[in-house]
Order: sequence, then structure tokens, then C-alpha cells
Amino acid sequence: MPTINAWSWKHLRIVFILLSLILSLNILLSFCYPRTSYNIESLKKADFYRPIFQEYLDTFPTLHQIQKKETNKLEAIYDHCEKLWNGQATDIQINSSINRKGHALEYLPRNMLDNCDDYFTRRLHFYNTEPVTEFEENFPIAFSLLVYHEFDQLEQMLLALYRRQNFYCIHVDNSSSEQFKSLVSKLAKCFPENVIIPRHPTDIVYASASQVRGELNCMIELLAFSDKWKYLINLTGEELPLMTNLELVTVLNKMKGSSLVDGPLSLDEHNRYPESKLPFGLKKFKSQTHVVYPYDAVMFLKENQNLTDTLLQFLEPYKYPEESFFALLQFNHHIQFPGGLKKEWSETKLPVLTYETESNSYFLRYKNWAFQKNYKCLSKKKQRNLCMIGVRTLPELVNEFYGRQMFINKFPWSFEPFAWDCILSWNYRKVQTEYKTKKPALLHYSFLDNPQLKFTRKYDDK
Repeated sequence: MPTINAWSWKHLRIVFILLSLILSLNILLSFCYPRTSYNIESLKKADFYRPIFQEYLDTFPTLHQIQKKETNKLEAIYDHCEKLWNGQATDIQINSSINRKGHALEYLPRNMLDNCDDYFTRRLHFYNTEPVTEFEENFPIAFSLLVYHEFDQLEQMLLALYRRQNFYCIHVDNSSSEQFKSLVSKLAKCFPENVIIPRHPTDIVYASASQVRGELNCMIELLAFSDKWKYLINLTGEELPLMTNLELVTVLNKMKGSSLVDGPLSLDEHNRYPESKLPFGLKKFKSQTHVVYPYDAVMFLKENQNLTDTLLQFLEPYKYPEESFFALLQFNHHIQFPGGLKKEWSETKLPVLTYETESNSYFLRYKNWAFQKNYKCLSKKKQRNLCMIGVRTLPELVNEFYGRQMFINKFPWSFEPFAWDCILSWNYRKVQTEYKTKKPALLHYSFLDNPQLKFTRKYDDK
């Protein structure tokens, strides 16, 4: 019978000791970092991990480590992004950023949303669930999002927008793929207290009345879901905020009940309106499709369904009715739309935006139209006459339009993805600074210089 010599016994003892140490360490870590169930309640109270045994945790490929790695990626690119928008990047660095493929945040494994606990563990660092101040907490915003594809982009939009006190309606186009619909449904179920999907979605067709019906669908659902929110902002699936939530709240509070649309725009396009008179004695107006509405304005749309239905039916045969619907309500003062104009448009002497208007003369969105005066598309790529956002657009966004406009429009997911990552990183850094200082970074909001605000109905109007 073979025997184990002293040398072999020595090695066995070493192996036994090592196994004992590993087992003891695992037991110790299980007490320090127990498995946490991140349902919606625990997510509200969650704080960032502050590991004591970081040198040991770094050796384990846990969800926490994936999460930390992704956070570091978002923070790591900030310095490089800062060089881009401060004009300090070399041509080589700029071209490298333009040609970079993929996004800083890793895409979610498609099965991760099957378990919300796993999802929150992975993304916990990015969801700024806690309001920065009590003022922000007491001013909930409702967001409606019309989307039809690119789930990862939608998920990262929600990362940038999410606060526990806000409300979100995600309208998924009926024509979207079944996989996209399923993923959005799973995402919403992880936020049962403030993220909803309309029960009867609209089949949206570009430049048709169905776009307005999709918007109204979400607005009515948000009214039914909660009466706590103060303002509503409508969004599409290719946008990111130029302002943090605290900055948005600061601006909306100072609007004092005003509604806003960007316009009115020139009426020189053909086939936008019939020759016959509009219903309800309305005068013709056109605007951008983006709105900022106080709660009362959205309630007005619900309570005056005959007005909205008649108006949509009248506009339906013509091109781009979504550019007329909101403008007709806003600028026809006799409708008495909450937050709309309180006097005849001609009396305000406000300008009409035309083709001769300076590029990016809007307030709700950064939108660079190809047909406007001084148009210059820095990314050299446009879609439906809109300049797409790219790396070379970053200096303009951060240095010129921050504080003037609320959101950035036309951010295609696969076009120069590093530009998207930089804005996401910039927003993330701003929010972390707000948590430390308890105040927004901006002192002056040129958004509030919008001349419309001088003539809109306010809460304190008699």
C-alpha cells in the first residue's frame, strides 16, 4: 500500500489551510454584503456600496463588480469628453472619438429584466432615485415618451431622467417588434409605482394625426395614474436632457403655470391647411411638436374631448397635423387654454419663426434644421432635414445651449455613439455634484428669456 511522505503531508496541510481561509472569507463577506432584494421600496432607500474589503471583492466577478466597472467607464470618459467640449482635444482625439464604436455602458443581457432584483443590482449606481432637495421632491414631473425601437437607448434615457417622485409613460408603437414590446413591458414592471405603458397603444404613422393621438394617449393615462405631478414634458426615443431634473424643476417652477410650444412657425408650406375656415373660430398657427404643459392644461384636453376630437378630424387629411394641433391651442387666446396666450397674438408683437430665423432659435429643444439661416451641421449628417448630433456638436451643446434649451433632439443610437456617452457622463457628473452642494449648477436660465412667457396665463392671474 503506498504511503504519503512528509513532503506530501506538508502540501496537503497548506491546501487545507488555504481552503479554510477562503471559506472563512466567504462567510465574512456574506455578513458584510448580504444578498439584497432591490424591489422598488429598497431602491428608493438604497445608497451606493462602500466596500470595506475592496481588494478581495475585486477578485470576484459578481454583479456588483460589473456594475462598478460600468460606473467607472462612465466616469472615466468624462475627462476626455471635457477636452472635446472645451476645445482642448487634438484632431487625433476628435477623430478617434468620432470613429469609436459601441457605447460606454454595456448593453443589458436580454434575460436580466426577467428578474428586477438583478436589474437593479446591475444599474443601481446610475439610477438617481433620491431627489437632491425637498423642493425637487415636492415638484414631480410627468414625462411621455413615444418610442418604437432601440431598447438600449430607451433604457439609458430612463437612467438619465429617472427620479422616484416623477412619472413616466412609455408609448410603444403598435408596429414595433414583439421583442421590443416585451423588453419595454418588463422594464416598466420593475417600476410599478411610476412607470406605465398605455393600455391601448396607437399605431403611429409619421407626419399624421396618429402622432397626436399617441401623445394624448399618454397624457390621459398619466392623469389617471396620478394627480401629483405639476408639469408634463413630451419626448421621443432619440433625446437626452441638457438640464438635470433639479434644473428642470427650477425652470418649471418659475414658469408659474405657463404652457409652452416652440413657435409659431411660418405658414408658407402647401397642404398644411385647407382654404376653408377652421372649427371653433380658430386662426391658423403652426409650431414644433414639443410641449411643456402644466397639469391643468392636460386636464383641459381630457375634459374638452369634443374640441380635441373635432380638431384632429379636421386636420387629419393634411400634412403634419401634429405641428398644428398644439399651436392652435396655444396661440388662439379665446380658447382659454391653461397656460396659453392670454391676449390676441397680433397684440403681443411676438415674432413668427421663418426660414430666415437664426438656426436653433427654439427653447424646448436643441434642433438644427437644414433650412434655417446660418445652418451649419457640424456632424455633416442629417436626417429628415435635421442635423444629427455628433462629437463635433458637443462644444455647442455644453457651452452655448446649456440653460437655454431643455433637451437635445436627433440623437440616433448608432451614429457617433461617443457623443451620446459624453452627454450621459456630463449629466451623471452634474447630478453627483448637486448631491454634494444641494443646489443646481446654473445660476441663470436663458430658457426663461423666452418672450412667450410674458403673454401666457399664469397661476396667479386673476
